[in-house]
Amino acid sequence: MSVTLAALGLTALGFLLVVRRFVPAGRVDLTPLVYLRAPLNQIAFWLRSSRNPSRRPPRVVDEPKDDLFGYLEDDREALEATIRARDLERRFDLQALRRASTREVYRHNLYVLDLLDKHLTPYVGVTADSLRAVDAGCQDFRYATALERWLKHTGTLVPRQVELDGIEVDGQGIYEDRSTRASHGEHHAALTGNPRVRYRVEDFCKAKDRGLDLVFAWFPFVLPYALVQWGLPLKLFAPHLFFQRAADALARDGVLVVVTHTDEERAALAELLAGIDSLKIVESVSAQSKLIHYWDDVTERAITIAQKRG
Repeated sequence: MSVTLAALGLTALGFLLVVRRFVPAGRVDLTPLVYLRAPLNQIAFWLRSSRNPSRRPPRVVDEPKDDLFGYLEDDREALEATIRARDLERRFDLQALRRASTREVYRHNLYVLDLLDKHLTPYVGVTADSLRAVDAGCQDFRYATALERWLKHTGTLVPRQVELDGIEVDGQGIYEDRSTRASHGEHHAALTGNPRVRYRVEDFCKAKDRGLDLVFAWFPFVLPYALVQWGLPLKLFAPHLFFQRAADALARDGVLVVVTHTDEERAALAELLAGIDSLKIVESVSAQSKLIHYWDDVTERAITIAQKRG
């Protein structure tokens, strides 16, 4: 059976490569051809998930943080981005991250903080002295510091107790330094300095978390194309179950935060959430921010906020 699946996967991949070589870009919509990768994704995911987890620590690279926004050609925009970044750094205590991260990872954390600070602060109880949250589908959890610091400091002068779990179903992917995605996730969790921030290799659809104040979902798979393109098997495509699980995990008045890439994904998300009686969308707006270097390539990004009905 495994041999047959492997042969099908390799045949499909070879066909895809041949077609992409001889068909001029932009002349034919090749999007459906991504699905030819599905059998190979199934095999690769099974192989990753079945091996013993690597304990190789990630290679930590610290890059200088000067001229973070040099990609902005307009001097005024670069100055505004720098001022905004310094404000976020001051308010959310990013010194440890600044001393132990690449420029890309650091900007990613600034981007996450910028979005949450602008759009989500009104939905967090200012009187809460503790918050419990899950980030579902957290990949390597590189923005763990941004989530933890925002949960800890937003809307209060006295830092809160924060419990935060990053959950990722595909934690055994291998990085260039030969460590796993989980190793990187654990590193980013530890970098927060909060022992209640954890990285879990687990399928969120099967998680048992309850009574959460917030559930984050950054770029969840609401369309099968995106899941296959990412490299996961189609059997993991279960968006309604995913968001129903999120709703069940939330406490009364808890908040679901979802960021999507495209207008098509945003529309699909709205339809999915409309089918879950316990959730109500309270805001859906652009997730644009010039604090991320590829800002002009993601003009359709949106942040959608839903609240669990009381």
